[in-house]
Amino acid sequence: MGDNGRFSFRGIINIRFIRVSLVALLFVFFTGIIGSLLFKSYNNSLTVGSLVLFFIILIIIIIMITRSFYKSPRVRQKMALIKDRQTNDALIRATQTDVNKCTVRRRKISNDEISSIKIRQNKNKILLETLREKRVNLARDYRLRIDLELSKIQHAFVESGLKNIRISDSKIPGFGPGLKARLNSTGLFSAFDINPKSIQKIPGVGEVKANQLIIWRNSEENRLNSLKPKQLPKELQDQINQFFSQQRIQLDQEEVLENKNCQIDIEQIKETALLQHRHNDEDEQLLFTKLHDLLVQKSDLEQKHGQFADVTFKNHLRLVLNELVPSAMNLALKAALVGGALITVLMGQMVVSFNTSKAVIIDLIPTATLTFTPTHTYTSTFTPTRTNTPTRTNTPTRTATPTSTNTPTNTRTPTVSPTVTNTLTPTLTLQTITNGSCIPSDTKREVGVVKRVIDGDTIVVEIGGVEYKVRYIGMDAAESWDVVGQASTEQNKKLVLNKTVLLVKDKSETDRYDRLLRYVIVGNIFVNEYLTRLGLAEAASYPPDTACDIQFNSSQEFALRNQVGVWAQFKITPNSRSGGWITSCNCSIDYDCADFSSQAAAQACFNQCGGSRYYNWSGLDRDRDGKACESLP
Repeated sequence: MGDNGRFSFRGIINIRFIRVSLVALLFVFFTGIIGSLLFKSYNNSLTVGSLVLFFIILIIIIIMITRSFYKSPRVRQKMALIKDRQTNDALIRATQTDVNKCTVRRRKISNDEISSIKIRQNKNKILLETLREKRVNLARDYRLRIDLELSKIQHAFVESGLKNIRISDSKIPGFGPGLKARLNSTGLFSAFDINPKSIQKIPGVGEVKANQLIIWRNSEENRLNSLKPKQLPKELQDQINQFFSQQRIQLDQEEVLENKNCQIDIEQIKETALLQHRHNDEDEQLLFTKLHDLLVQKSDLEQKHGQFADVTFKNHLRLVLNELVPSAMNLALKAALVGGALITVLMGQMVVSFNTSKAVIIDLIPTATLTFTPTHTYTSTFTPTRTNTPTRTNTPTRTATPTSTNTPTNTRTPTVSPTVTNTLTPTLTLQTITNGSCIPSDTKREVGVVKRVIDGDTIVVEIGGVEYKVRYIGMDAAESWDVVGQASTEQNKKLVLNKTVLLVKDKSETDRYDRLLRYVIVGNIFVNEYLTRLGLAEAASYPPDTACDIQFNSSQEFALRNQVGVWAQFKITPNSRSGGWITSCNCSIDYDCADFSSQAAAQACFNQCGGSRYYNWSGLDRDRDGKACESLP
């Protein structure tokens, strides 16, 4: 930077050296011209040497001027600014692309939320329709049960009445005491014993008598039929009503549970979408801030770059020219003078260079010359001579002239070149998940695809082409045949079926059934904790895999407070015997007497579910006397 703030090269290039180099350039040029004139040929050492030296000096001058330009501090600053502007433009493009991605992601989150809510509402509609069908079937079963029990009582009434009508005490037309005694002797004592088959074997009773007896028996049966009860006993009617009332209540509870679960799922979907929107908005806001800063930085860089508009190679050449010709003449005149001289020298040197190169090339072309070369040829001769004498002695004489021949042998030596292969090993990194801070970060992790869902806490995962059974750690879901177990299984399917999951080990590799013990994550959902928080599984500690026990217990307390899932069926009352909790009787479970601590508890459950001496519910009344589990204290 000069005193006037403009571009300067003082201290960077030696002007005296440039001047000397230009003078040397002219001297070399004229030396080449003189050499070609003296020797009347361009192919002489003086001309060729001057040609080479000319171009060497010319290249040195160009390098010095160019180097002085790029060594200037202002040129370096301008180049740094250009690089900064390129980096800034690249960052602006990348940031704008990320902003567009946020817009696309926002639309996708909204669409996924609407789709997930619609799917859950359709599922709720199907389940409610199933419950309505169950109610219709329950009403039908109620009517059939009433009819069946009333039929049994009426049949027993008629049968008992026929047994109480004694033949000996009844007035039967055509039958006196003697004939009645004969009937008694054959085992016919009451009207119940009379039938066509039984009276055929009675001696002395013909067809007329038999018909009279059958008519009497039918008349008595008709009389009893007219007197049979038209309604069930109040006790039995109350038991049946209580049983079916419990069934209806259970269906109502299932409907309430399903509606509550549907509401929870929809709220969870909305909560997840809201969280994703919030994160997306935060990312977008950060990107907008970054983009604003980059645009401000771009404006500053453009303003700074404008300060270096005069820093060009053309201006550099002008300054060099001013220094080389320090006269008062106009800059344009200086440029014309120096430029014309250089062009004249270059053109002349090009003519000399062309002619010199042409002459050198012609001299290098070989000329055909007839040459006589003596050639000596060695011939191998092998002449066998055989001489026959009377003594039958063969004396062969051999004369050999050997010839030595050198035969070159080409041997190929293989070269072993090592090949370096870079192998990329993927590293699984846990993303931020809901309530997943307890998951170990230094244990084995695997990625797989869920092929089947067995129940609420067991799945089948394909890892590397091999299928494994995986048991969720820290929780225990209800069995799949239970209502809550079915809900747990369905929710588990919705979460992980046919999806890619991350499996995280705690301490143990497998359980006694050779199932992998893992924490399961899909997306940002911690599946073990999620099912426990929905009340579709209970927290269950199985040492040594206890890293997330505190979190599971907290999730279970949440479900218990909100009475969702399995906890919606629990009537929480203190149990003085065990110090824990007992549940109200669930009529959908097939109990054994061993499930009750006392006969009173078993009897209460038996009565609650419609059991009686006519209906042995759950097999608790083996002797059918209306008392359940009489062996219990």
